[in-house]
Amino acid sequence: MAKALQPAALKPAPKVAASAAPVRQPPTAKKKTGGKPEKKDNFSELLVVATVSVLTLSAVGYFYLHAAPRYESKQNYQVLPQLVYENEGQVMQLQVNIQVNEKDRNWLEKNSGAVNGIFVKTVQQIDPETFRTKEGSEAVLVQLKNSINMQLNTSKVEAVLYKDMVIQHQVD
Repeated sequence: MAKALQPAALKPAPKVAASAAPVRQPPTAKKKTGGKPEKKDNFSELLVVATVSVLTLSAVGYFYLHAAPRYESKQNYQVLPQLVYENEGQVMQLQVNIQVNEKDRNWLEKNSGAVNGIFVKTVQQIDPETFRTKEGSEAVLVQLKNSINMQLNTSKVEAVLYKDMVIQHQVD
């Protein structure tokens, strides 16, 4: 026959001495005798917020400086000399930029005299009233671009842009 275990073999748990340190409880907002809640220590919360902010700003700064694609202009511009002429009682001052691709920069420098001559001749044939409307001014730019490309037998001039334009009526 098998013997049954006796409960007397179990030992009782030792008693803790009264002098042991009490377990510390986290601070809670208890009311003092004045009715105001006790202030919590916000230093750790502030430290977490500051750390997250610094890390976020560092990541944004790194992306902005290193990871963001950089767009470099592949255009080259040359400013033509200012043209001043009189036509039908009006004095016109006009200066434009010629835009070409960066690889065509040397071509533009080499042909700047011819480009300027075509610019002068073309502008002097345009009625000054054409410059008074937005549509007319834009049409002049397209006409200048097309004239330069056609007369130099190329398509290297991508755009003609206004740098300065003044139209004055002459007083008799």
